[in-house]
Amino acid sequence: YRDELVRLWMAEGFIRSTDEGRDIEEVGQEIFNELLSISFIQPGGWDFYYDKEYYLVHDLLHDLAETVAGSDCFRIDNNISQEGGGWTRDVPQDARHLFVQSYDATLITEKILELGKLHTLIIYSVGGDTPVEEIVIKKILKSQPKLRVLAIALSLEKDAFIQKLDTFSVPESVGHLKHLRFLAFRTDLGCRVVLPSSLNQLYQMQPLDFGQCNDLVFSCGDLINLRHVCSGMGLKFSNISGLVSLQTIPAFAISPEQGHEAKQLRYLNRLSGKLSISCLGSVLSREEALEVDLAAKKRLTYLSLSFFGSSGVAAEVLEGLCPPVGLEKLTISGYQGSVYPN
Repeated sequence: YRDELVRLWMAEGFIRSTDEGRDIEEVGQEIFNELLSISFIQPGGWDFYYDKEYYLVHDLLHDLAETVAGSDCFRIDNNISQEGGGWTRDVPQDARHLFVQSYDATLITEKILELGKLHTLIIYSVGGDTPVEEIVIKKILKSQPKLRVLAIALSLEKDAFIQKLDTFSVPESVGHLKHLRFLAFRTDLGCRVVLPSSLNQLYQMQPLDFGQCNDLVFSCGDLINLRHVCSGMGLKFSNISGLVSLQTIPAFAISPEQGHEAKQLRYLNRLSGKLSISCLGSVLSREEALEVDLAAKKRLTYLSLSFFGSSGVAAEVLEGLCPPVGLEKLTISGYQGSVYPN
């Protein structure tokens, strides 16, 4: 997918902008479009499940890129049925970018932990019957301090997510990866993810991706460069008012609890695409609704507002929300007001 590739480029530091006022992600998208225009990258089709286009590189160009990259980039094409002894070749000791087709604890322990120069570790698929052991993740974090990209189950195929565990705990030692900018632990709906407080020390973090995880409590107020958080709609955010670079969040539930107030959204004016705001019944006045400042979020195209449990001032709250004029789709649910704003 285009957006995912651009985010990987950014995490690796491959994109440079000479114009201080330009967003580096927009520069990356322009580079992608240039590669597309000369057919270095080609449309591969439409993913109807995720409703977006995916792209391919022609076999000849892929072979050329592999030759030019040499041992700097390496790919392990194992599969789930080869667990344990499936991969017998050596991995170049000077490899910096490593792609592994399928998660295999034995392969990681015997072949990958000894590598000392890794900047990228992508394990594409896990599979439903494969447990991801916390001890293995701890060993990766301890042995690879130079990582910029760490992705477990990066594939978006449903049966490739982390599924085996009821709870997936990210080790506290993730805070030692000071260069980490891209972190993905993609789980399915039934897996609960526990995040350590040390994650807030990774100030260069740009995207965080937890797949379809619907049970995740996250306080990320110190991640000032955070741009995208991907997960299921059940994610509970707090203290996000200072994350002014944030462009993507699955949803935000408002409550009187500290860190969950409507005003947390006030300065997040780079939010784009879809935004869902729920529990608007907790907003008690038009003035409080105005603190969300939706009108300033001009990059939004789809807005979902949920008023379930709404109060008697729902009409005033809806009036105060005032969506941006460029909005393409608006959904309002649970609204019990007698009138709509003009």
